Amino acid sequence: MSFLMKFTGIHFTSHSKKTLEKNENRTVQKHRLSGNCHSLPFQLEFQLLETQNKENVSAVITDFNIRMESEEYSDLSKFVSSTEKHGNLLLFFRSLSSYAEWYEHRRCTFLHFKAKYPDIVALPEGQLGDYMILRNPKLPGFELMIVWKIHIDEEGRTTPVLDLLTKVPEQVLERKMAPFENAPTCFRSMLLLFGIETAIENLIKVAGLEKSIPALLTRGSNFKSSFN
Repeated sequence: MSFLMKFTGIHFTSHSKKTLEKNENRTVQKHRLSGNCHSLPFQLEFQLLETQNKENVSAVITDFNIRMESEEYSDLSKFVSSTEKHGNLLLFFRSLSSYAEWYEHRRCTFLHFKAKYPDIVALPEGQLGDYMILRNPKLPGFELMIVWKIHIDEEGRTTPVLDLLTKVPEQVLERKMAPFENAPTCFRSMLLLFGIETAIENLIKVAGLEKSIPALLTRGSNFKSSFN
């Protein structure tokens, strides 16, 4: 159990069970589990039906109920509902571990860049938010928003999804400093070429240096052409 917790990041804080029915061939128990996976808390309730015959013992989970603040973690809501419906306890723990690992990685990445570039990086929703804002002190009103979602489908597959949104003042557009309409596409190209951390780092450096903005976005377009 200790190895499992270190390997998956899942820590159980409490467990209780109650036997609802028991005879020679059938046992029904109600279980309650509480714990957390990295920084995500969870509570589970389910019934375990065990049946036994001369050849083997089988176990089935019923009345599966997952309690998480999935409204706060909107990407989890559909997955939680699907898992409750199918009663797949193994899928829940496996996918929660993957999701929480990405969630923690995003939190640490945002904190790292906020500490390294405090004058440029802002976290309006704090370290647990899903986006960060880049501002150039020399360009009031100029903002780049890096949105980092963590998508988890009903099958439990977890994928990080990043995108870039721009807010450019009219005076900047009039100066034609850079092809800002292509910035999101260039950012996605950099993600493919360099990975998440390096792509964000390059973007932050550019956001803080007015003269470099056209150069990097133009270079990003060249990267995209080369990649294709």
